[in-house]
Amino acid sequence: MTVLDAPARPRPSTGHPASAGTRLHDLDALRGAVMLLGIALHSALPFFSTIWPVPDSSASTDNYFDEFVQGVHGCRMQLFFLLSGFFTALLLHRRGLRALLAHRSKRVGIPFLVGLVTVVPLIELAAAGAALPEGGFSGVGTGAPTNTEWFTPRQNLHHLWFLWFLCIYVAAIGLAHHLTSWRPRLPRAVRAAVLAGLVLVPFAMQYPMVGSGPTRTFGPTLPNHLLPELAPLVYYAAFFAVGFLLYGARTRGGRAGIDAVGRGWPIALAVSLLVVFPLARAATWDDIEAPILPAAVLQTLYAWGMVVGLIGLFRWALRRERRGVRYLADASYWIYLMHLPLVIAFHRAIHTWDAPASVKFTTLCVSVTAVLLVTYQWGVRYTVIGRVLHGARTRPA
Repeated sequence: MTVLDAPARPRPSTGHPASAGTRLHDLDALRGAVMLLGIALHSALPFFSTIWPVPDSSASTDNYFDEFVQGVHGCRMQLFFLLSGFFTALLLHRRGLRALLAHRSKRVGIPFLVGLVTVVPLIELAAAGAALPEGGFSGVGTGAPTNTEWFTPRQNLHHLWFLWFLCIYVAAIGLAHHLTSWRPRLPRAVRAAVLAGLVLVPFAMQYPMVGSGPTRTFGPTLPNHLLPELAPLVYYAAFFAVGFLLYGARTRGGRAGIDAVGRGWPIALAVSLLVVFPLARAATWDDIEAPILPAAVLQTLYAWGMVVGLIGLFRWALRRERRGVRYLADASYWIYLMHLPLVIAFHRAIHTWDAPASVKFTTLCVSVTAVLLVTYQWGVRYTVIGRVLHGARTRPA
């Protein structure tokens, strides 16, 4: 989950910090931002009517939170898996297969297994507690849960599904590397052809995930179970594979492939947010009898556009190290792993407030993040938990 935890052997520079053994501050910050954005995403869900275990008293299916959730869900984890694939190739190239498997077992496998017996039960306990009457739930009817998926112990991975997918993808990389002695350096023409093919895969996988009629969805379906559906598994695998092949890729001019991805990022972000996103939403819901192909194509175009734009934005803005940004990037993994039980519990405490939804949303995001930052600083960063999540950190004198 982290970029690298130990210095690598110096290598000749080829125009990208990854080739010189240095920390990729911009991409590491982007990975952390993607994790922290998950707190905002889940804090917005109570303000829908049918997604959260118990909706907020102001919950509605027609407010600005739906655009926010769809916009974030439509690109966030796609970007995360592309970055994960890039860092996987980086680690494989620098340290070899055994080190890669050991690193990912520690950073991903252990948190996943521990989370199954700690975080997941806490989520279900918090959801069950939130659904219990508290002298009557004002504005929430009887307090009965609106989503039974929250109450299926040992069958729902909740937000930890991404760790399971990472385990699957890294295992696949390890097996392919072991059987073929394949390295992430392919001839330029072959790499370009494979990359082009992989970019098209999410278009095909998005089609069955859009759904039909009033049950249409925006973005990939949530693969919450140990036996995930094929479409989301292949969908995210394509982003992971693109990131994996981008490491070491070079343009004809010798420029690093990851730099080329972010070129023209202001245009990519503007077009994605102001043009493609509204068109994708309209194609998805304006006419539920219309064919779903345009919706699938536009949703996938939005995902790729945001991936390209955000990579470019962070490479432009955060190429140099900033201590505060790096600290948040380190803390983001812990915060994301642990935030969901707190979001559920804290929302129960404020769900009947007679206040605008925006105020409650902000309160929820800030309070959960603040609590977890305190626990990270004093109970995680310099402890064995921190060494598992991101490697050892030296406590300041």
